[in-house]
Amino acid sequence: VDCLRQIPHARPLVRNRAVVRCALRKQVVRCSDESGTFWLENQSRSDNADGYTRRTVLSSLVGIAASAAVASTPAARADAPGSWGYCPDNGPDRWAELSDGFKLCADEENQTPINLLTDASTQVKLDDEQLPILQFNPEARFKGKRGSVDKPFAFAPVRTERAQPPAARLFLANGATYSLAQFHFHVNESEHAIMGRKGVSEIHFVFALDKCVPDDVTLPETQPKNAVVGVLFENGSANPFVDGVLSSVADGREGASQGQLVKLNMRDILPVANFQSNPFFQYVGSLTTPPCTENIQWFVFLAERTMSPKQVRNMLESQAGTANWRPVQFGRDPEDVMFVKPVKRRAT
Repeated sequence: VDCLRQIPHARPLVRNRAVVRCALRKQVVRCSDESGTFWLENQSRSDNADGYTRRTVLSSLVGIAASAAVASTPAARADAPGSWGYCPDNGPDRWAELSDGFKLCADEENQTPINLLTDASTQVKLDDEQLPILQFNPEARFKGKRGSVDKPFAFAPVRTERAQPPAARLFLANGATYSLAQFHFHVNESEHAIMGRKGVSEIHFVFALDKCVPDDVTLPETQPKNAVVGVLFENGSANPFVDGVLSSVADGREGASQGQLVKLNMRDILPVANFQSNPFFQYVGSLTTPPCTENIQWFVFLAERTMSPKQVRNMLESQAGTANWRPVQFGRDPEDVMFVKPVKRRAT
């Protein structure tokens, strides 16, 4: 279906030779052509195509042109079998074809990211004893590294003292404990959508399951080895945490593979009181980059943080201007996702 031709005000923008394939799912139109995948959002929250705004259509078409321009540069192309990226020849729609080790990327039913729905998810209320707990080290320091100039920086904690506590730990109600391994940004668009709407960026805090388990804790064999906490950004005021990150990778625009050591406090980026006061989505999904490993525990906050347009541009420039987000995967049953609302336990 040529979705752009179904939108009256968009018809003049589409040339006859354009081939656009689309799917309308939960107030979001996913479109793809030879240059990649892009999105249209239904601002009216209805399935009527007239609800899609001209501004959104125009920005989507600009996104196509930009991705095509990036793809035309030799440095942006896949240069080896299995090399993945975000350009048409090695991007998300091709990942499963690039390597036998990437086959899971085609398994939409269990993959991440997804469109998160407050109304269609399984509604759950949890009290303090059942909620996850995030514990931070306000003195934590991080250093950004990346494998190539078209990849984003991943910021891993750096211990400056042997006895220094982990940068962050995540405690689950079943006794599982995770320590922060790294965090990274997906820029120019968020990966998850919430009620069909996407942000301008998304940060993922990736945690690894602690190998040492207390004697009184028995974890299931299927306990995810990794957990990810996600926060979406919307356009707004500048974020001090993001400023700190950007200052540490200023040389990324010139192709540097490592950033400077920087002190960051995760409290500045996560919603206040995190899980104890903020609704969040919880589900078991996958990594959003190859090899798209599954059985990853996901937590995504409903509340968004803000990032200024200048910060978005600078973050994009720090990774060679490459937008690094994976499109939403539509195969999952929304009821497999829990929408959790924290509640205070009543005094007895």
